Amino acid sequence: MKKIRNHVALPILGLGVAALAAACGGSSSGSGGNASVGTSGGSTTAASATAVHSGPNGSYVTDASGRTLYIFSKDTSTTSTCSGDCSKEWPAYMQSGQQVVFKGHPVYYFAADKSAGDMGGQGLNDFGGLWTMVQPSGAAVAAAASPTTSPSSSGGSSEWG
Repeated sequence: MKKIRNHVALPILGLGVAALAAACGGSSSGSGGNASVGTSGGSTTAASATAVHSGPNGSYVTDASGRTLYIFSKDTSTTSTCSGDCSKEWPAYMQSGQQVVFKGHPVYYFAADKSAGDMGGQGLNDFGGLWTMVQPSGAAVAAAASPTTSPSSSGGSSEWG
């Protein structure tokens, strides 16, 4: 199993993009602007800001476009344990060519989430571990009551309204 060795640490400071809140119906919070990220080699680069949204299970972190970010229970350090088929279903959130590490956890997208506000990966037990959205604190969002994805043609609602 190939492990990713280069990571980007994304600090919680500077979370959110005010413009994203306006574009998405006001469901995000936090300060605007870009967050700085440090690499394992100690250098610092600018990265796209992340945003915090409120959903059925509480606050969770997205990329600047509103795509949900997930953490994997098998990752016990800043090193990803997801590779091969896993990385196709759960692609890494990358900045500056490296996987972003948020509050000590590598973070990922769920390939089936196609639009901002989709949360289809929440609570899935896949590739030997539990996948959950990540809270602004870096903790896993409780997986007990899995939220729904964006509205379908048959109706429904989401916080992205």
